[in-house]
Amino acid sequence: RVEIRIAVLTLEAGKFRKLSLVNWNEKTRRTDGVLLVGGNKFFVSRQTLSMQSNFFKKLFFGGANDTAHSEVELENVNANDLTLLLNILHRMAPVTLHKAEILLELAHRFGCSMLLDDLENILADEFSYEEDEEIILRNLCWSNKYGLHFLKHQYMSGDFTVETLTKMKRSKYWKDLDEATARELVNALFKERQFEDDSEEEEK
Repeated sequence: RVEIRIAVLTLEAGKFRKLSLVNWNEKTRRTDGVLLVGGNKFFVSRQTLSMQSNFFKKLFFGGANDTAHSEVELENVNANDLTLLLNILHRMAPVTLHKAEILLELAHRFGCSMLLDDLENILADEFSYEEDEEIILRNLCWSNKYGLHFLKHQYMSGDFTVETLTKMKRSKYWKDLDEATARELVNALFKERQFEDDSEEEEK
């Protein structure tokens, strides 16, 4: 049995202050649902999760033709990763890019739209055309995979240098790009090269 404890935090004067410890393995008067992960039980509030996740809303309360459940088994989820997700959804920790890809994957899988928006906003705030090409391509892959349309538009609406575009094509992330985005970047590379060639001709 894995006992998972997390610190309950509150925002005070821009800092997080430890208040108490919460044990997700213990049932309380506020919990009325159970998530099963690898033999571990996570006791949660169905209402709280359902307010932030369409996935859990459907499972816990059911749709028009669905059966509601109070206990749900989650497959292919790491207990520590679920703890991080619950920690954030219950406002017990700030949303940061720590384990960003794991959070994006879980938020997308479980339909946590507000968390996806928060992560996208953080990525967008850190946006720069001077970023390493690996980071640019990684973020473009994430934007396609997890539906981060604003982030993708932010990257694709500007101009990359020939050097950056050339390095992108050599990146390990290039093969993970969707066909449309890859084609758009190749076209941008062609145009930039053509522009440079034309500029050199004019100088002559």
